[in-house]
Amino acid sequence: MKYLATAVATLMIPLAHAYIPRSGFQVEQLAKQKNVLQSLSIDSLVILYRDGQPTDTKFFERTLVDFKERKIQSVAMLDASKRIYEIQRKVKLTSSLAAPLFELLLDRDASSLKVTLLNLGIPIRSEFELDRAKSEEERRSMEKTNLKRWKDRQSWVIGEGASQFWLEKSSFLPLRLLWKDGKGVRWEAEFGMPYLYRDNLSYPPTIWIRREDQLVMEIRTQTVDADVKGLKFLPKSLNGFTHEGQSVDEDLRKGLGLYYRWVR
Repeated sequence: MKYLATAVATLMIPLAHAYIPRSGFQVEQLAKQKNVLQSLSIDSLVILYRDGQPTDTKFFERTLVDFKERKIQSVAMLDASKRIYEIQRKVKLTSSLAAPLFELLLDRDASSLKVTLLNLGIPIRSEFELDRAKSEEERRSMEKTNLKRWKDRQSWVIGEGASQFWLEKSSFLPLRLLWKDGKGVRWEAEFGMPYLYRDNLSYPPTIWIRREDQLVMEIRTQTVDADVKGLKFLPKSLNGFTHEGQSVDEDLRKGLGLYYRWVR
């Protein structure tokens, strides 16, 4: 038994010191995958939940992005002819111009992506900070990174407790994001696998959003296209509720607020 315990302990040593990429490198790999994107179009069905169960309250949303012109447009609809909410803006120069999940999934700039994660409490260490470490052990203590399994997938994990970012080990694609808002409310976004692949774009088929561990929203990707020619933007956007959108009920109004706060 003594020899067995010694053998098990010996086998565990490499796992404890397994190579884990720096947090900044992981974010750079995520951003790099989208470097060649020129434009995209995404259609989604958004379903609202109450008490962890789906409701009949839902809406459709279409996102258009022209990376060359740095323009994004999002339109929420009850059906093909009834627009209820719309925004149009320049794709961010700073992290405040786009919602966090938009940044994670579509941002091509690693520096601004790091800022977005830092704003959510995810501890991304700069190369300058890590290079000042006097030893590998000190560097490891500065980094809050780990290698864990999420469901059936090996995952890199940045952060701990209520602030964590999980990426699939082999692809560096997002699996989970956990964070707290300014009021201390815990949120989680889970990204469905396997991702949809369209030319130069990888995008999750489903996104689930939870508040305090309870499901509040499901976003189903209906169509996704990359490098689309001739995107048709609205000549002018209201950047808010449309005339028809002014009359939507309170549940839908709150759902739209949640969607545009975190997703688009």
